[in-house]
Amino acid sequence: MQIGGGAHRYPAMVGAGLVDRLGEYARKFLHRERCAIISDGNVAPLLAKRVIQSLASADFRTMLITIPAGEKSKTLKQAGAICDQMITNR
Repeated sequence: MQIGGGAHRYPAMVGAGLVDRLGEYARKFLHRERCAIISDGNVAPLLAKRVIQSLASADFRTMLITIPAGEKSKTLKQAGAICDQMITNR
């Protein structure tokens, strides 16, 4: 399915088992070796392990960045910290 409208449309998938097939789908679009997974402290404990395993099965080297949950973490300062972590671990 497509999300958004006009020039700002992007594909989205909904269905059972998609987390475990993420690596397969990501490999179709990403041709790099490394990728960062950015999650919050609520979601990471639930899904990060499966996401990392799926991406590893598609030969991605992953890096998990976990930020605090909530609107207070959606700041430019937090975005800068995420970029710093990705640069440090590239």
